[in-house]
Amino acid sequence: MDAADIRQLIAEKTTYIETKDYYGVLGLERDASHGSVQKQYFNLVKVLHPDRIARKGLEDISDEAAALFKFVTDAHATLTDPAKRKEYENKAPDVGATTSELQAQAASRTTQELLREDPGGLGVSATEAAKIFFHKGSMLMKKGAYGDAEKFFERALAAEPDNARYNLQMGWALFQNSERSNSERLSLAREHVDRALKGDEENAEAHYYMARLYKESGQMDKCREHLEASLKRRPNFIEVKRELRLLEMRSKKGAKGGSPRKKTRNTKTAGEKRLPFGLDRLFKRK
Repeated sequence: MDAADIRQLIAEKTTYIETKDYYGVLGLERDASHGSVQKQYFNLVKVLHPDRIARKGLEDISDEAAALFKFVTDAHATLTDPAKRKEYENKAPDVGATTSELQAQAASRTTQELLREDPGGLGVSATEAAKIFFHKGSMLMKKGAYGDAEKFFERALAAEPDNARYNLQMGWALFQNSERSNSERLSLAREHVDRALKGDEENAEAHYYMARLYKESGQMDKCREHLEASLKRRPNFIEVKRELRLLEMRSKKGAKGGSPRKKTRNTKTAGEKRLPFGLDRLFKRK
């Protein structure tokens, strides 16, 4: 799993902390066996361990990763202890029914089947339905199905139009969708990323996405402005540092100006007779 995938994983799994959904964060249903809990726990620990985060150069989100690591560990400790698991389920009888189980069901259904589903038919609130659609859209993004991902993000936004996270991913899906014309994808993407920034101005990723949009449209001053804003909020944002280096290289190259003069072949002086090919080597003129 590369750095970008780990970022996405942390962003998706962190939502389960808010609802204290132990089953959801492990990607399990409520009837999951002890062995399944163990397996999912160790799979996540390998990715979220502080050493792994450091090796991938993700120090800028180390706090989020550490919080998720602790939550996953708590989930494992609770769900592998029969007494604690029973107590947890009694306190939160609906946990899992609106997140992990339904998201797992959504993942197993085809895109068209789920799109035909009326949000009310999912048996959950509009907010929970939005989470399900967002989850499906995120999965499609990983597969490069940006057009289909847009449809699910659109349904999530229908329930929560001001959700910064939903707008950000919608903007990125639009930006990546090569099936749209350049002018359309850039204008629509900017609209959603702008909404994301209005909802969360401190979001380093939103500033990075906006910078990429300005770069694509050739507005390099605006691009630099958002890259610097992103780096201010995440000092070790690797992708942003790379983009800034590219800007510096481009700037230095432009400062030199001009292009190397082409070498011209030596020509005979005016009035000098040209000897037949090959004879000029035998009869060199002095």
